[in-house]
Amino acid sequence: MIEMYGLKIADLGIIKENALIISDLHLGYEEAMEQKGILLPRTLFDLQKKRLEMIFSQAGAITTLVINGDFKHEFGGVLSMEWRDTRRFLEFVFSQVKKIVVVKGNHDIMLLPLARKYGISVVSSFLIGDVLVMHGDAVPLPSLLKKAKTIIIGHEHPAITLRDGAKEEKFKCYLAGRYKRKQLIVQPSFFLLDEGSDVNRRMPLSSLIKDYKSFRCYIVGDEVYPFGNVKDIPSH
Repeated sequence: MIEMYGLKIADLGIIKENALIISDLHLGYEEAMEQKGILLPRTLFDLQKKRLEMIFSQAGAITTLVINGDFKHEFGGVLSMEWRDTRRFLEFVFSQVKKIVVVKGNHDIMLLPLARKYGISVVSSFLIGDVLVMHGDAVPLPSLLKKAKTIIIGHEHPAITLRDGAKEEKFKCYLAGRYKRKQLIVQPSFFLLDEGSDVNRRMPLSSLIKDYKSFRCYIVGDEVYPFGNVKDIPSH
């Protein structure tokens, strides 16, 4: 595992004390697409469970899982597949940890019924020591910002495309930079049906990021690799 601003990075997860932080699961995505006439194999839950098992095996003693926004995919109501996938996901996670905290994202409008049913904590942001976990679709409260040395956000689904001649391959990535005087980490998504959005090809979604060019990029492959500044990675 590598470290970023003193935090351990285990694949798509960030470790702070006894907490593991992941972001943007989008449970129920396949059923949402099916309602739009797009049929996809229902593989997301199995892929996420397998990936999370691997991360837990690397991370050591973890007592809390923090899901940093977009736990489910659909805006508004909860689809039947989301209920099923949520139940299976939470049953698996509770076999590994004692506590689950969900930081609300922009897709989590109707999350409270799930929270009541399964006994999970739902918050707008979560402070672990001097690390502030927030989804990234809003600016942090000044009172919380004062307490934080490092901010972790999701929301962006960051990825980078690497090219070798005519061949190109996209990878999920972390971004490390600054927001005001704070250290800022942009976490890759735990949505495993897509690598994400190429940060060299679009503008940031979060108001915490002016542009990506000054951020350092860490590519997630079989390990997590430092890859220099985004501005130095060819975009075409």
